[in-house]
Amino acid sequence: MATVFERLIAGELPSAKVWEDDDLVVFLDNAPVNLGHCLIVTRVPYPDILEVPDPILQKILPLAKALGQALVDLGYRGFNIHQSNRPEARQDILHCHVHVWPRKHRDEVRFVFEDEPEYAGTEMSDWAARLASAVSDWRPQGS
Repeated sequence: MATVFERLIAGELPSAKVWEDDDLVVFLDNAPVNLGHCLIVTRVPYPDILEVPDPILQKILPLAKALGQALVDLGYRGFNIHQSNRPEARQDILHCHVHVWPRKHRDEVRFVFEDEPEYAGTEMSDWAARLASAVSDWRPQGS
């Protein structure tokens, strides 16, 4: 079954398209945090960011930056860039997308976690060491 984003891209559902190229499409969110809330969506329905090829990923953050700058130029005080992966992270549509949320002075968007753990003893340094080991060989493409 096609995701809602596939249906929007195909023109099967109405949308307010902001920008597009061969890899990405930007729509206004139909349930915005504030007016101008954008969604950057991959054309190919990659389920999450772990599946998106690096050349496409390398376009997303600069595009989010350009959208954020446009929102600021249009009068917003700031913006958030948000992206979730997998249902456990509250990804509702399993098609990679990035939100660019325009923000006003003192508006409130909150993430509330029921059980926020605290590091005990050496847990923080242990986690840092495990993660550092896992990414120790990573290098940006082209480096």
